[in-house]
Amino acid sequence: MVFSSIEFNILPESIKELFLHITITADAAAKPTEQHIELEQMAVKGLLNLSNTKEANKNHISEALVQDAKIKIIDSKCAELLDKLKDSGE
Repeated sequence: MVFSSIEFNILPESIKELFLHITITADAAAKPTEQHIELEQMAVKGLLNLSNTKEANKNHISEALVQDAKIKIIDSKCAELLDKLKDSGE
């Protein structure tokens, strides 16, 4: 399920702030890897297989996120909260 901006706007403020915090943290964690990828691509001469390159880039960024200390904390806390919600029948 993907939220539209209208659906997002009806959420309670604390949930919106949590989602925004996670997004901002993820963007910050991904930025160095994205910049490195951009520099590598600018240095490449000739044509690249764009579909393979995009998939590889996505994998590099994803790996950078899961290794980021702040993302690890957020992921752990979200997993704990999700477990509690599932256990309570929510």
